[in-house]
Amino acid sequence: MKTTVEDALRAELRQVLAEQTANPESSLASANVGASPLQWLEPALRWDWVPTVDGTMGDVAHHFYDGVPASIEDGAPFVSTSASFSGRYLTFLRVLSPSFEPVEELKESLERATPPSTPPASSSNPPGWTKVQNKASLLQWGADYTPAKSPYEWLAGMAARGLTTGPVRVDVQASTREGRMDAQPSLLKVRAKQGALKPLELKDGELLSLTVSMEGLGRVPLYTGHWFNGSMPILGRKGPFKGGYTPEQVFGAKGLLSGRVAEMMVAYQPSFELTVASSFFERHAEDLASAEEVQVAGFSFRGTREAPGPVRVSPGFAGGSVGLSGASASFEPPFIVAVLLETFD
Repeated sequence: MKTTVEDALRAELRQVLAEQTANPESSLASANVGASPLQWLEPALRWDWVPTVDGTMGDVAHHFYDGVPASIEDGAPFVSTSASFSGRYLTFLRVLSPSFEPVEELKESLERATPPSTPPASSSNPPGWTKVQNKASLLQWGADYTPAKSPYEWLAGMAARGLTTGPVRVDVQASTREGRMDAQPSLLKVRAKQGALKPLELKDGELLSLTVSMEGLGRVPLYTGHWFNGSMPILGRKGPFKGGYTPEQVFGAKGLLSGRVAEMMVAYQPSFELTVASSFFERHAEDLASAEEVQVAGFSFRGTREAPGPVRVSPGFAGGSVGLSGASASFEPPFIVAVLLETFD
């Protein structure tokens, strides 16, 4: 099976992230990245969820934090399902048999994991719970999660400690025996005005080089609130369970407690440089010129006041090739590029 550009880029990112294990920001600082499943976001997600002063959390942020991953397979694309990890944790506690010991710890854990019964609009937040504003602008209770840093705290810490990793590079020419790599349709997309993202086809041999750079790359742990008792999955590993549940149904890869998002891999101010054959540019020159947004290797780039278009074109390269480049602005929020999962199997 031929290697794709995306595969090579992710391999490079994994290597850089492995070097972050000594980073004191990481809750898994003593562990190798390979010790937990690492999954990629396709596309990368802008991390602009600002904490609120009134104890509420946005629906998008809460779904990302509390959603159960569709898979716990290492290297798989990260997909957050509609299932709630906090809800499944509560179900796990409820299916433990009355003969479970220590019974007092189970009783206390059930009390902590049960959503409040008071109306969120007129109540203060109990320990471990936050108010989530859904798409209908109504408040509901949600299990609380806290990133180790807010986006702006992470950026400030990166600037203070110099957590710059330098460019992550993929040398297309040197990566395969054939002298090139395949590019998936998702590698390069454009959006004109308010239209949908449109993939730009790269035919065989038209992608000559790709460099993706980031000014900063790091790991941000995600902590559960008071509702979660981390000792219960250990104490309840073998049950006993009621309702016919087995340990595999609770802790297996498809079980109630298969896994959760434990860390976010965050990148700041990505940029790209592409060298393409002139044939590609001739086919897509109009699309590139009218684009208000371009997506390259999962990163989205938009125009700024200084550079209204998201793509800069540099014609006249060797062999008639064309250079394409772009960068996110320094004031833009970081991107979540991947997550590390905590698994319970």
